[in-house]
Amino acid sequence: MRSLHLLVPALFWPDPAALHAYDGVDLPATARLLGRGSVVGEWRDGPTYWLARQFGVGPANQVPLAAIARFGSGAARDDRVWMRADPVHLHPQGSELFLTRGADLAIDPGEAAAMIAALDAFFAADGLQFVADDAHAWYIALERIPAMDTVPLELAHGHSIDPLLPRGDDALVWLKRLNEAQMLLHGLPVNEAREHRGLAAINSLWLWGAGTLPATASRWVDVIRTDDPLLRGLGRLSGARVAATTDGFAALQAAEGSTLVCIEGPTAPAASGDRSAWQMALERCDELWLRPALDALRAGDLGRIELTGFGARYGRTFRITRSDLWKLWRRPAPLASRRPLP
Repeated sequence: MRSLHLLVPALFWPDPAALHAYDGVDLPATARLLGRGSVVGEWRDGPTYWLARQFGVGPANQVPLAAIARFGSGAARDDRVWMRADPVHLHPQGSELFLTRGADLAIDPGEAAAMIAALDAFFAADGLQFVADDAHAWYIALERIPAMDTVPLELAHGHSIDPLLPRGDDALVWLKRLNEAQMLLHGLPVNEAREHRGLAAINSLWLWGAGTLPATASRWVDVIRTDDPLLRGLGRLSGARVAATTDGFAALQAAEGSTLVCIEGPTAPAASGDRSAWQMALERCDELWLRPALDALRAGDLGRIELTGFGARYGRTFRITRSDLWKLWRRPAPLASRRPLP
């Protein structure tokens, strides 16, 4: 293996001002990498757009993320326009509406199927087809690419939606459809049943990532280890070998060449605000990935390690080489001290 790039979408706590989130977390290998390595990149638009840039598939706000994710989920290549229409819950705080993503709403596949069927029937006259790849990844097949800019769900989760809603020539048409979808979802028996069970209603959709599947993507790594549909789709388009994430560095094969691994363990607890679970996931990442990777670097089995981590939309890429390990005057750096700031 020549190089290893670790992508940790929730390496940092989403709120950069919340220093208490890092209290008590023990990450000795991560601290060694952060202290002796160097910052080689600063990012301000989240891991989704970072991946799009790495694979050369288009500028921000114009990347066909929905079509790529469907392709990564195993769908056959087609020429249709796809847009994400993910199930979400909107709840008021003062005069604003804040969004919770579907992955945190315990959506049952049967519930998703019932809601998709209702949406598909209602919007059939508009030439729209609704499809669910899983309980919280929903799509619309469109007749053309809408002229509007949208925001990925990862950047809307936990935030007020007003400044994040679609913008552009076609935005008013889609905001009207969104209002119609909200009214439809509100009256569905499946949502009434959810509320009777004390669960949040699926009361809206989040529209983003419209476009057609690109012919190719730039190949910048040989092997991709991930369970994320978007990254799997980018890997398939680039011609890289795509496989499931392994349970730690030790399961990787020396012959894999340059390898990108996406480590999702801290993502869900960070998104739901579970600081303890997030810290435990980071400590697991440190023990299973960073420590053995640094050992391999020291032994000459790796040429370099890169670590890209985000806290919500803000991120950094760190690089460490074998020679950096001997820079003993560089002290280990706590994770909080290397967090990206707005």
